[in-house]
Amino acid sequence: IAIAYSATILMDHCIFSGNTATTGAGLYRYCDNITPLTLTDCIVTGNTGDGMYHVGAAHVTRCEFSDNSGSGLETEGYGNSLIVADSTFLDNGLSGMVIGRAFSHPLNILNSTFSGNGYAGIRNLSQNQGSYMPVDVTNCMFVNNNASGFNSTSGSGIHLNLKNCLFWKNTGALGAAMFSIGGNSATVTNCIMGGGGDQMHWADSDVSYSNIEVTSGTYPGTGNINEDPLFLDPDGLDDVLGTADDNFQLVAGSPCIDAGTSDGAPETDMVGNDRFDDPTTNDTGAGLYTYNDMGPLEYFLEPCVCDFDTDSDVDGLDLATYSEGDTGIS
Repeated sequence: IAIAYSATILMDHCIFSGNTATTGAGLYRYCDNITPLTLTDCIVTGNTGDGMYHVGAAHVTRCEFSDNSGSGLETEGYGNSLIVADSTFLDNGLSGMVIGRAFSHPLNILNSTFSGNGYAGIRNLSQNQGSYMPVDVTNCMFVNNNASGFNSTSGSGIHLNLKNCLFWKNTGALGAAMFSIGGNSATVTNCIMGGGGDQMHWADSDVSYSNIEVTSGTYPGTGNINEDPLFLDPDGLDDVLGTADDNFQLVAGSPCIDAGTSDGAPETDMVGNDRFDDPTTNDTGAGLYTYNDMGPLEYFLEPCVCDFDTDSDVDGLDLATYSEGDTGIS
């Protein structure tokens, strides 16, 4: 589909697959005004070229961009904002997502996964002039991309604001998690970066309450640590990183539990769980609530099957409930 200068466009539960074009093989849309494109529960996969090319305002929710020979999604802004939420960018030949050279308006990416892409999870090419353009990335995962998770080799003029994100085993030799050659600033909060290699190459950055892998010591900043985050099963039952069964849930004893800051942090984690104060962990975080976790997935105790009143204590009250037969357990 190719769309130019259109009215409001709504696309829901559509598949764009097996198409060929240099730019926007599955979906191409050019509209340099505020009229939005809303793309919901769609799949853009297996196209020859970039899966989607978009100019203008857009809301992309619960969509998949996968196995396209180019990048999954390339966007140009021209003064209009883009919101991407709850979406996946998997195994594209180039980058999962590309911020184009003319992009010049806020970009907000939430609860999304960038995994196994042939270059970066997100690549910035923007040549924004003047004040830094905000790029907010919250509760997102960047896993096993064949360069940096977020890469800005030829782009400038953005301020990258990362909150509660995970960067794991991306393979960039320098700046595996984040790489910028200059002209960009960044604020990093409550993030986990590791899996081997130098994780950050971003000169103008403010990093706090994050677990950053470095060769020795800790990355400069308040509340930062350099420890094994202790994931449940990062490469899943199939022992292959970057597939659907990967599990980056924190396990008991993780140094990332109750070690983040609640200041400016999202109220829920990547999958909608509320923040949880682990009673077995000393709170080392900051803010109004000192028990936010680092990373996109909040740790929580698996409830005991016998804790019928859910007060985290198995006692006589639970026994009485069981005796009355109101538990569903026989």
